Amino acid sequence: MSKILKITGKVYRGQGKGRKLGFKTANLSPDSNQPFPPAGVYASLITIDDQPHKSVTAVGIFETFEQTKPGIEVYIFNFDQDIYNQPVDLELIKKIRPIKKFLDASELKQQISRDCVEAMKILARF
Repeated sequence: MSKILKITGKVYRGQGKGRKLGFKTANLSPDSNQPFPPAGVYASLITIDDQPHKSVTAVGIFETFEQTKPGIEVYIFNFDQDIYNQPVDLELIKKIRPIKKFLDASELKQQISRDCVEAMKILARF
């Protein structure tokens, strides 16, 4: 299975909204010489300290929380380490769905759970 796009960048501290939903995310700031990836939710692999980790990544403007600038948020399965300011490589493997605005945080949380199940199916070979 080929990747859609590989992104390198650093993890920065966000507003903690993913953590409040039960999905602590790594907010990625891509290196300046890279194009911003297309909006969507992706099954992904993130490499931290030369170790790949399965993940699901959301790219775009997250209107549910009134965000106005595009962002990249990575939920890393079975991972709970402090990686702020660390360089990472992110591979977007397969698009799961487009970005959309949800009515509330509860609806978003349910969709993230479904996205995680779908991403794990896609990443089963990795």
